[in-house]
Amino acid sequence: MSTERLQRPRQTPLTDEQISTVFRVSELGLQWVAGKTDIETIESTIGNLESSRINGEMSYYYDKGDFGANFDLLEKNEERRIGVGRSFGMRSNVFKSALIPRETLEQRLGLRRDAPGELMDGVRREHLTYMAKPILEMQTPDEIIFNLRLPMPPDSPFDVRVRLVYRTISDRPSESDFEAAENLRSLIIERWYLTPAELQEREDAKRRKYGQMDLRTGKLCPETGWWEGWTTHNVVDKQVIRMGDTFPQARIPPGSALNGAWFADAHWMWHCPYEVTG
Repeated sequence: MSTERLQRPRQTPLTDEQISTVFRVSELGLQWVAGKTDIETIESTIGNLESSRINGEMSYYYDKGDFGANFDLLEKNEERRIGVGRSFGMRSNVFKSALIPRETLEQRLGLRRDAPGELMDGVRREHLTYMAKPILEMQTPDEIIFNLRLPMPPDSPFDVRVRLVYRTISDRPSESDFEAAENLRSLIIERWYLTPAELQEREDAKRRKYGQMDLRTGKLCPETGWWEGWTTHNVVDKQVIRMGDTFPQARIPPGSALNGAWFADAHWMWHCPYEVTG
């Protein structure tokens, strides 16, 4: 049996109008994964989507023949805030090429290239590299993955990760072929929830940061959240204090009044974020 690689199908490019639609649908997918829009709004923009639910995963499909996309909601993960909660995928038909320069797509979606060691939220460091070349024989040697992320608020409970898969002109590419690749084969956007350890690391860092600021009664609050009011060596109060408000006096618990006073100046320490529910 011949071990020669099968010749790939001859491709024709997507039209300019189709490329515009790829951009529009990808932007909606990114907004949906980031929690900035919902499926109803997406359907009002691009039309009704086919849907299915299998093993706790709700999927919505957008199919234009030459290219398509799917919006996947992993309901159990989303409810528990673990792993991947939402995923969007866009792919080109094997007979079609989507000639889109990476820089154009990255700028259009507002993405940031991954750089190992870079601080992501002031605490955690990036571990992925931007360019991930094939390293296994079973991988397609003329395709390459580019890793990016959508910048998120420093207190976001999840990251938005993006992978772009591009194909080179050469089927045995060199480094320069990878750098110049413009044939977009697929785009994957995922919502990755932070682990409990990562969330705790972030909270510990914030507690140290605000502790060094010596935030006391009368000073301005730097962030909305739950704050602990300390007097002497004890926590006597816990309140939601909003960013820009002045820190109040701490309330003294019943039976612990100081010299008959029910309020006292306090040193305020960060406790945890305040989440509005309902």
